[in-house]
Amino acid sequence: MKKRIVSMILALSMMLSILPVSAFADAGAGLSSAVAEEANSITYSSEDEHEAVGTNSETKNQVVKIKIGTNGLPKAASGTGWSFDETTGLTITGTGSEDTEYILDGTVSCNVTVKNANSYTVYLLDGTVTSTLLIEADNMYGVCVLGGSYADVQLNLGTIDGGTYDKVTENGGNVRGGFFRDISGLSADT
Repeated sequence: MKKRIVSMILALSMMLSILPVSAFADAGAGLSSAVAEEANSITYSSEDEHEAVGTNSETKNQVVKIKIGTNGLPKAASGTGWSFDETTGLTITGTGSEDTEYILDGTVSCNVTVKNANSYTVYLLDGTVTSTLLIEADNMYGVCVLGGSYADVQLNLGTIDGGTYDKVTENGGNVRGGFFRDISGLSADT
C-alpha cells in the first residue's frame, strides 16, 4: 500500500514537472504591473474634475494625473504643468520648478507633446495615446517615458525606457526599453 502511494506521488510530480513554466506565470506581471506598483506609492493631496495632484513617496516627485474625458480629450484647458488646445493638442511641460511625473487617466485621442522646462525632468508614467506622442526635451534626460501605450511616437531628445509603441521615429534621444511593433524609425545605434 505504501509503495502505491509513493508511486502515485512520484507520477504526479513527474507530470507537474513537464508542464510549461509559463502556465504558472502571473499574466498581470510586466510593465503594467510595474506601473500599478508605482501608483501604489502615490498619495494624492488634491483632486478635482480635471486632475489629481500628489506626491510619489519613492521618488519624492510631484505627480499629476490628467483626467481624460470619454471624448479622448482632457476635461479642462489647463492644469499643473500642462495645457490643452484643440489645434496643438495636449502639451505637458512640467512645473518648471521641480521634476514632475504625469499619468494620463484615460485614452487620449489628440496629439500629445511632452517637453521639459528649466532643465527639470518630466516623466510620463502611464497613458494611452492613439494619435502622435511628440517627445521634445532640452537634453537627453529632460523627458522620460516609463510606461503606457502609444500609436505613433516622435523622439526628439529625451528617453524611452518602457511602454508599448506601434511606431517610433527617433530623431535623437535614447531608447533603453519598451515593446516596439515597428522599429523602422529607430536609428542603427539603438
